[in-house]
Amino acid sequence: FFPLSVLGNHVGPKKCHITGRMFPMEFRAASAIFGHMGMELDLADETEEDRASLATAIALHKQHRGLIHDGDSYRLETPEFLSAMGCVAADKSEALFSCALLDMYPTTRPPRLRFDGLDPAKHYRAKLVWPQQNPSLSQPSIIDATTLMENGTPFAGAALMEHGIQLPLIHPDTCLIYHLKAEN
Repeated sequence: FFPLSVLGNHVGPKKCHITGRMFPMEFRAASAIFGHMGMELDLADETEEDRASLATAIALHKQHRGLIHDGDSYRLETPEFLSAMGCVAADKSEALFSCALLDMYPTTRPPRLRFDGLDPAKHYRAKLVWPQQNPSLSQPSIIDATTLMENGTPFAGAALMEHGIQLPLIHPDTCLIYHLKAEN
């Protein structure tokens, strides 16, 4: 119930002190982007590659901080193996949504992610802005087919909310972040 402008999310160490689980930097950083992105780790314990990934995530957070802190936040209804949320600008011109796979997909085909809070009359260019490389386990994937990591693809707001977008086949502990920008 807290707005994202006061929510403190932190990037923790590779091994979680509570559960003992190990998480990749891409997942840890993506989990902290929606809120006040803080650090709760010793950078000296991280690899050079992980520090570079963290720097990219911090830049992404800074780029979208206004939207994250001032937009309307939404928790999306998902099956229990997914966690999805996002924020939408008050004028519905832009949105940022994350979808984290917490466990294996129970079926051979991943579900669709249905967005919320968009303007059904607008068209949005959807781009996958996190992670930095295509995380799909299948090639070609839905990410390739829709050029989500390049120029993105325009979708009707109504279609994104009613039908959603097909998720790619990915490993657990992968978080996808979509940026949606309204087009004329």
